[in-house]
Amino acid sequence: MKVKFNLYILAIVSLTNHGICVGQPGKQPIQIGANYHYGFLLNHAPNRTNIAGPVLKTLHGIEINATWQTLGTKPWHKYYGFPKWGASFIYFSVGEKSTYINYNKQDRTIYDVDFGDCYTLLIHSSLKPITTRYFEMNIRIGTGFGYFTKVYNAGDNPGNLWISARINPSMHLNIEGQFNLTPNWALVVGGAFTHLSNGATRMPNYGVNFPTVNAGLRFTPFPERKIINRDSIYPAAKKNYLHLSMAGGAKVLGEFGTTYYPTFAASIMYGRRVGKISKLLVSLDAYRDESLLGDSLKINKGKDLNRYGIWVGHEFMHGRLGLLFGVGYYLYKKTDRDAPIYIKAGLRHYFHKHFFGGVMLKTHYGQADCFEWTLGYTL
Repeated sequence: MKVKFNLYILAIVSLTNHGICVGQPGKQPIQIGANYHYGFLLNHAPNRTNIAGPVLKTLHGIEINATWQTLGTKPWHKYYGFPKWGASFIYFSVGEKSTYINYNKQDRTIYDVDFGDCYTLLIHSSLKPITTRYFEMNIRIGTGFGYFTKVYNAGDNPGNLWISARINPSMHLNIEGQFNLTPNWALVVGGAFTHLSNGATRMPNYGVNFPTVNAGLRFTPFPERKIINRDSIYPAAKKNYLHLSMAGGAKVLGEFGTTYYPTFAASIMYGRRVGKISKLLVSLDAYRDESLLGDSLKINKGKDLNRYGIWVGHEFMHGRLGLLFGVGYYLYKKTDRDAPIYIKAGLRHYFHKHFFGGVMLKTHYGQADCFEWTLGYTL
């Protein structure tokens, strides 16, 4: 787990370098803000837990954030409407231990769950579909990691089936309206959704979802620095790409196991640029998952563990950073455990003209399978 966490930190650091090192040092227009969040812990797995209702817990949150305005020094600044890059720290107070009763008449299990509190650090980008003198709409998309003070423990917290690892990768979406009161001060009102899960690196792992509404203030210390170059002309980009990649990871099985099984993947991916920020993708994938032999019934013993599939997806390009999402289908699969359809979503960073690295989350019908840590070469 420590190795996976260190790799995830490297990914976040690369996003930080990509995002805020734009323009001349000291000249970048910065905004500093604070938000209050109010929401709940969503009961997104009622069928698996037999707990009724959409709400598990109400929660409160405090967010401190800083954002930097892009100025048009890179082509993607203009393509995305001069977005902002930034970082946020959010403290979620989930509250004390709660008791939930299983509604299944044949199994009246009582869950005593202590969720503890959550500390989340995020790196994010904000698109601005609406910008006027007095109002600005921001669609903020971020990733990072969160730390939970209470997790699953067979001894003193056996009911916490949602979180078993203290450190969890996080995804964050916030749609907010910014009302500019003065050149320096703005009022912010919005709604957010935060997801945290360890990606099956430890079990149990339902993961948590925090829908919240938020309000706060934002301060711009140097509004005169917001001078955007809107008329830049950039060279044309190439249309066709061929990406070759290898990936590895580790996972545990769902029976609350602690044994880690290695996973391997290889892909040949073709990309076709269809716009200034979009690329359509199709890849041939090969997988090997050693956890298929860890089933207690040994149903896959003696079977071919190799699986081959075709994956179709899309990539949003932010300069050196790519955001990928797509759906695949196993063309060849001799094992019986997983669904024939898989979904992959993640990040890719092009740190060189030909080389890239990234992380992808692979799922089967919404059930996390594993993280794939990727290195690749672009022809």
